[in-house]
Amino acid sequence: MLPVGYRLGVYAVGRPIDGRRAMCMAATLAAGGDSVVAGSAAADLWGFRDHKGAIEVVRPAGGKRRDFWLDGLGVASRQRVVVRGSRYLPSADRTRRHGIPVLNVARLFLDLSAILPEKALWDAFKEADMQGVLNESDLLRCGQLGKGWKGAGKNRELVRRRHPEMKDARAYIEGLMLEIDRDFDLGGPVVNQPKGRYYPDFVYEDCGLLVEVDGAESHSGRLAFYDDSYRENELRQQVRQVIRFSTEEIIQDRERVARIVRLEKEKCFKLMALEAEPGRES
Repeated sequence: MLPVGYRLGVYAVGRPIDGRRAMCMAATLAAGGDSVVAGSAAADLWGFRDHKGAIEVVRPAGGKRRDFWLDGLGVASRQRVVVRGSRYLPSADRTRRHGIPVLNVARLFLDLSAILPEKALWDAFKEADMQGVLNESDLLRCGQLGKGWKGAGKNRELVRRRHPEMKDARAYIEGLMLEIDRDFDLGGPVVNQPKGRYYPDFVYEDCGLLVEVDGAESHSGRLAFYDDSYRENELRQQVRQVIRFSTEEIIQDRERVARIVRLEKEKCFKLMALEAEPGRES
């Protein structure tokens, strides 16, 4: 039992507490009771979205929300901490990131669904998917916790919208292209799978259409243009058609992109029919 007037604290020994990760670790230690970093601060730890504001901490207990500040000797900069209790926080929902106690990814998105706008939530979810840290069984388990949970409906929709190929997309813009494919029912391409010595972005194997996506920032200069042109000409020998979209096209005109893909697929299917005609040389 602690003496009257005794106050539990976290102390930096040898060097000041500085940096976001150090602050998050100190916040969980100061909150005590198996606390973990949660909310936007946890999303920042996982690398899904930037957050430099208050550090939210959740602990497996009831009680009212309380705030405190990490400050005083040994702390490089003052940091606000918000602590809330949860009557349901099993060990399966807790893990560590960079050695810091934090909500696991599936439970974190259940919580984020209650606080983030739809676009910010979906962008963070896509980033997590592309990093390969979404666990299907954890997502389903947390989805079953939905009744009575704020944001549960939005979380279920988030999981439902998940494209099964998203884990293979190597860039954010590829994730947006997969979203267009799903929303406009274009047929589901294979993603970043080898064709010879190249790994094309998307291939619609039902008709032989290859779709490449890029941004001007990664294709500047004559050598870059030559490399892209050489790659594209080689790939054309393995498929019926190759088309390319820029970042701006995919972000700004989704319907146009979908329309072009659909038209090019129709052309490829017509070529397939011609190739299959009796007596036609391959």
